[in-house]
Amino acid sequence: MALLVTLIIPIVVLVSLGCGSITPSIVDPLKGNQPYASEEEDQPMDLREGKPVYIWPVSSPDGRRIVFVSNRDGNTELYVMNADGSNPVNLTRNRGEDGNGSYAWSPDGGRIVFSSRRSGNWEIYTVKPDGRDLRRLTKSNGQDYNPVWSPDGHWLAFASNRSGSWQIYRMHPDGTGLEALTASLKDNDAPVYSPDGKELAFISNRSGSWDIFRMPSGGGEAVALTDFPSDEDHPRWSSDGQRIIFESDKDGNWEVYTLRADGTDLQGLTHTPAAESSPVYSPDMRHVAFASYRDGNPEIYLMNADGSNQTRLTFNPGNDICPYWSPDGTKIYFSSNRGGREEIYAIRMEDYQEITVSLPSDEEGSHGMGGYFEEHPIWSRDGRRITFVTGRDQTRQWQVIDLEAGRVERAAAELSGERSHTHVTASSNPAMPPDAVLSHDGRWIAFESNRDGNWEIYLAAADGSNPMRLTTAPGPDIHPAWSPDDRQIAFTSHRDGSSAIYVMDRDGRNLKSVVRHPSAWLPVWSPDGETLYFVAERGGHDELYRKNLTTEETVSLTPSAVKDGVHIWHPTVSPDGRWLAYVTNITGEYRVWVSTATGSEKRLLTQTIKTR
Repeated sequence: MALLVTLIIPIVVLVSLGCGSITPSIVDPLKGNQPYASEEEDQPMDLREGKPVYIWPVSSPDGRRIVFVSNRDGNTELYVMNADGSNPVNLTRNRGEDGNGSYAWSPDGGRIVFSSRRSGNWEIYTVKPDGRDLRRLTKSNGQDYNPVWSPDGHWLAFASNRSGSWQIYRMHPDGTGLEALTASLKDNDAPVYSPDGKELAFISNRSGSWDIFRMPSGGGEAVALTDFPSDEDHPRWSSDGQRIIFESDKDGNWEVYTLRADGTDLQGLTHTPAAESSPVYSPDMRHVAFASYRDGNPEIYLMNADGSNQTRLTFNPGNDICPYWSPDGTKIYFSSNRGGREEIYAIRMEDYQEITVSLPSDEEGSHGMGGYFEEHPIWSRDGRRITFVTGRDQTRQWQVIDLEAGRVERAAAELSGERSHTHVTASSNPAMPPDAVLSHDGRWIAFESNRDGNWEIYLAAADGSNPMRLTTAPGPDIHPAWSPDDRQIAFTSHRDGSSAIYVMDRDGRNLKSVVRHPSAWLPVWSPDGETLYFVAERGGHDELYRKNLTTEETVSLTPSAVKDGVHIWHPTVSPDGRWLAYVTNITGEYRVWVSTATGSEKRLLTQTIKTR
């Protein structure tokens, strides 16, 4: 079944070195010596044996752009770049897993539909190709996955297990008109529209194994096109709608097959002892591109539509997978890890010449508009400086803002000792699990782990010994945050189907929900322990909130951020509790902003840092 549902968590450790006391602030970060100026410019899917892969480069309808998935920024994100590889843009920039499943251009090329796990479970989103106007379309307790666009642009079909089993649904591109198209007792997945939009092909295990089915695109009787004891997967229509190509292990290993849309004229196109995967017809239906293991590692092959003249196109020890034709049939795009990481390549059909399409991360930016980003603002214990990370793609460096002098410069290593939180990789401190947070007294670490099959919060001694599981909910529990007195831990939980914030004692007792806003996450305490700050998604955008734990008053601090596609990350409070620093892309790039604790005044803190 083509449901590659995994949770990818970046390997980052947050070590709290500050104390819980409130210190006086002598700097007003909203004023200071403006503007702040940087003294130097910032620096710049494996194919598994026997299973298909549903991640690949997909060309826009006009052939000018490519959408693809990459983990170049530490977790799975969705990107768009020009067809020649220039101007890559990170569309999703989110800690949750994005795009790990099918994604598709709208017929007019104006939007991209994809699945994301940012809210704790898989939901369907759309976004413009420049990363703006993000819209969340589904909100269910189940997993919504594998979205595809109808040829007329009026519908989105997808798979969901919201009813308890996986069924095919459809809805309009604005999320309205939701209806179930299948209602079988078994699972259904991988819907794909016929070229005229009148029918859907999909896979279902209602007969005991995965078979190819066809049904009217508005729902109705489903007709089995295959009925073998083996599994079939990855159905794709020919451009004239007359045939469906797919892969099956009916002969003991995965091979490429094709049949008519009515289920007749079954033809096996490949016959080798190795796995063949991801077959796609050329736009003129004369050829089929596919990936094959016949040479010991996956390579891209080409054959005639009848299976003849099978020709190897790539020759590399890396994994070359996921072929996809350009709309004009002049190129075959594919993914390869030959350079040590997944990048996009192309084969020029006129001479079979390979072309490198996506550029290495140190050559071109991909974070939002222009590629530059900032993240993880951290206050010094005296409140005079803010340390943060700048970079492009996987190139990151610490910068520090001197709030009195109004100067930004590279952070010296000795400054790490005075940060209230210091980011340390797991490899540099192997005793600490990923995403561990040290208590203020330095005795304990709270961390998230899926070692027991689900993401839960754990407690351990500061050296990593004697770990104890604190939560036992069915949904992911993540983002632990210590209270100033180290007696409580706030965290994000998805136990009720949507993201909320809970607080518990250090030993896991006295668990209570404190923030029930949908999609609330990233809690941070005020220094006096009376207030929780958090981020919550509202109709396609994020807002930063403050909740008084005594009066329960909840106030949005960023109402001006009300527009689709705005994200807020890494909120942090100054040692005296008067100021907030956070990251937002409200101007297009992810930048560090600072505001009063009430949100009454705010400004871009790093507005004049140079970008390449």
